[in-house]
Amino acid sequence: MNFYIGLLAAVLVASLIIILTASFKSKHFFKSLFLSAFSGLGGLFAVHVLSWFTPLSLPVNLFTACVSAAGGIPGVIALLITAVTV
Repeated sequence: MNFYIGLLAAVLVASLIIILTASFKSKHFFKSLFLSAFSGLGGLFAVHVLSWFTPLSLPVNLFTACVSAAGGIPGVIALLITAVTV
């Protein structure tokens, strides 16, 4: 179990580095950073709404909101994988 959580943490950190690198190379740094954060929060909201119909669910709290905002869609996917494996 700890191996998978460590692996997911490494993937999340790598995706954060990729997001920040792409944002720095973009001419619109803050626009691309906010777009990534809002897409992550939108993905978290979509998973929460779809949890009424599927067995997958993520609680909406401060931790999941911060991870999904910082990691974007890869952050939401990492949270889903962590929730399924635990």
